Amino acid sequence: MSLDNLYDTVFTGAYNVTITALYYNDHQMISPANLILPISTQSSAQNKASVISLPDGNATVSFTLPRNAERAVVSVLASGNGAEEFWFRNVPTEYTDTFNNSALHAYSPFREVQVLIDGDIAGVGWPFPIIFTGGISPGIWVPIVGVHTYDLPSFEVDISPWLGILCDGMPHSFELAVVGYDSKTTFGTVGSNWWVSGSVFVWKDAGGNQTTGTAIESSSAEPSFQLTPNIISTSNANTSLELHLSAQRVLSHTSTITTSSGPHTLSWSQSLSYSSINSYTANGSNKTISALTTGTSSFSPSSKYSPPIKSTLSYPITFRTSSTTPVDATTANSTIVASLDRSLLSNSVPILSYLTAPAIFEIPHVLATRQIGSSVYYWNDTYYEFAGAIDPAMGTSGSTEQWYSAVSKVGVYGRHVKAVDGYEPVLVVDEEFPTTLAVPDTELVGIGK
Repeated sequence: MSLDNLYDTVFTGAYNVTITALYYNDHQMISPANLILPISTQSSAQNKASVISLPDGNATVSFTLPRNAERAVVSVLASGNGAEEFWFRNVPTEYTDTFNNSALHAYSPFREVQVLIDGDIAGVGWPFPIIFTGGISPGIWVPIVGVHTYDLPSFEVDISPWLGILCDGMPHSFELAVVGYDSKTTFGTVGSNWWVSGSVFVWKDAGGNQTTGTAIESSSAEPSFQLTPNIISTSNANTSLELHLSAQRVLSHTSTITTSSGPHTLSWSQSLSYSSINSYTANGSNKTISALTTGTSSFSPSSKYSPPIKSTLSYPITFRTSSTTPVDATTANSTIVASLDRSLLSNSVPILSYLTAPAIFEIPHVLATRQIGSSVYYWNDTYYEFAGAIDPAMGTSGSTEQWYSAVSKVGVYGRHVKAVDGYEPVLVVDEEFPTTLAVPDTELVGIGK
């Protein structure tokens, strides 16, 4: 766990955190991984975080897996920060100079986090757009923070189809990489930086025999991309830029693994789709971003006679920002106007949880949550050097509303909240439900749902 924080009296504060550990008896219902191997810097002994910074660092490690491994899963954490904090509003590199200023950032609004074994793609994650508490406009996040702001999600890749290779008693490389889209080279680098780390969870065959396997049947072609740009110009300069970018990827690996219990055909597959429309006006100062990421993944269950277990995800997001800056900030107000509408929709069976306790976690976890918010800041340098939380009487306001509905093995939960930000933030709606909640759809601009 890492909760780094830049403390100041306006935007951030001290954390008050309660950590609860729930311990289970190790009986027949629970089968945790026998071995966990880190893809990290292993710096905790120096009181440092063990994450790796990409693309500047190297997230490649080498492991020799047990010869009798019967299942293996890689869990990956990846977070865009610094120049990559708002990667989803970037443009392909060739368009960064559209307005002859630094308002546009490079490497496109598309990101892929890759898991590679011996240099070959084993699985990928198309990340959810995390927005931290100062992101887009701080007034949106008081006192409701963004989805996954404080609990960054991991994604999982089942690498069990690779065990016929990985159980040969030799070292093999495991690598994490983050790539963007570049319209001239297809896959390109990204800005600095992405924090990444991972763990390889390994289950051993109780019989102790060496695991063998057939050749892996793989489909792992690079994503197909389509980019449609539109630039409007006057006689002297470009006035607006609109970019339509779409991508699709289909990936799968299948092999038959033989352990002491016999042969098992294991597979891992993914099908992902991405579409975005990014519009920039006023020399890039005004932005309208609308994007939709959807995907399915499936892995083989414990029983060789059961069909693959499928999970789905959907990340729709739309946000707008516009700003004006006067020539003399002491006599006229600057303004920042922002609005956001996004959802996280998933129907999933986590691989690690399922392999640990199939009887407990075979039921999918269904989640639907939507956040919609807006804020307006008016300020000048006579009372703030930057956009702090100002009394609404001075023309500053913000509000956020969220719907949350979840169904899992432990029960059903629904909640609806709304907060208004001003000189004193107020929670004006807070409703809890012992049932599922109807979550409204995020409104996308020009993109089918």
